[in-house]
Amino acid sequence: MLFLVRCRLLLPLLALLLLVGCAATPSPEAQAIQDAQSQDVAECQRVARVYGTAEGFFLSEAAALTQAQNEALERAVSVNATHVVWINVEEGLTSYVSGDAYRC
Repeated sequence: MLFLVRCRLLLPLLALLLLVGCAATPSPEAQAIQDAQSQDVAECQRVARVYGTAEGFFLSEAAALTQAQNEALERAVSVNATHVVWINVEEGLTSYVSGDAYRC
């Protein structure tokens, strides 16, 4: 009986920790990177191919896609990019994205 009471107390806490772990927000630098089309960056320098994957537990495909894009944007920050042209976007609970990062 004591075991059941403990489980009832721990399950909501565990669920909360899983949700908080999925709520990562990108850095201000990553938020400043602009999505672009090829014609928008014609005069810019391509600096890298960036990618991101959603690994872990996500409640929706949208949350997984956001996580994958945030990871790719953080990689774009590391090469001082200002724009990203998305090349491949695979939505799902294990989303994957890739794109070319440009410095304009």
